[in-house]
Amino acid sequence: MSKSIRKNPQLKTVVELSEYKGKQYLNIRDWYKRADGEYAPTTKGVAIPLELAEELPRMIKQVLAIKVEKKHKSKHKKSRKHDDEEE
Repeated sequence: MSKSIRKNPQLKTVVELSEYKGKQYLNIRDWYKRADGEYAPTTKGVAIPLELAEELPRMIKQVLAIKVEKKHKSKHKKSRKHDDEEE
């Protein structure tokens, strides 16, 4: 099974399970559209052992929470500066 996100008409990122030397991996890789219209994998990507990949959802949530928190703090500083200017 695989899922993909199209970046543009010539490039997509594919997330899939793969196997190499008897070990399973979560493979996240960019694929490009060849001249014949078929897609082929690029070297841009990562293969994460499946047992470590199970940590990804938690890690992604933590990173996104930090990003949202920083964005919120940045907006708060701007609004506070705006409030100071109004006085």
